[in-house]
Amino acid sequence: MPGSLRRMIPRVAPALIATLAAVTIAISGPMGVSGCGGEGAADDSAGAPGESTPVATPEDSATQPDQAPSAPAAALPEGALITYTFTDSSVPPPYHRSYVLEVSAGQARLIVDSYGDVLADLTAPVTEQVWSTLSATYPTLDRIAVADLDEGCTGGTGFRLQIKAEGQDGGWASDLLDVTGSACGGVNSETDDLIAQWVSPARDLFGPMSQIAPEDATPIR
Repeated sequence: MPGSLRRMIPRVAPALIATLAAVTIAISGPMGVSGCGGEGAADDSAGAPGESTPVATPEDSATQPDQAPSAPAAALPEGALITYTFTDSSVPPPYHRSYVLEVSAGQARLIVDSYGDVLADLTAPVTEQVWSTLSATYPTLDRIAVADLDEGCTGGTGFRLQIKAEGQDGGWASDLLDVTGSACGGVNSETDDLIAQWVSPARDLFGPMSQIAPEDATPIR
């Protein structure tokens, strides 16, 4: 090799190497990243370096509204209190019989009145069979629907069914169910019958109304 050529190589080689390196970087992109989006491409959803992807927390979930249950629970809670109120139609006092029926797992109470005059106040033990029947048929109450009455309807009756669950402190928690309405002219008759049928195992513990509070019954208070 001529001497002049040997003297040029040390000066040209570093520049050539630098040029080749710059071309290689321009074609392939930064190390570890494929310029054509193939295998090894960076995940755009990962965010910029130093940023973290937000993660849902229990506090975030707590801000979401709860969905209202579409039906009662599968079984009646053991510590529940059932209160069924029946308001009779506007008939003469000897025939008017409204009552309040309270039922728990151990005892039932029936208070009968005629326009506020109490004619009977009775208690009866609730058998395991009665409570089991109420619990087993509890889901049927999901069909309850109350409609508004037309103005001018007379001679109707009123009803209310309230079910409370026992709280941890021995008191009563919020209502599991609270339905109030009136049945008149065929409106709400199905709901009225459904509720009356559901509470009938407890109501039947006291016998017929003609014996509990006959027409000639004297108010006890």
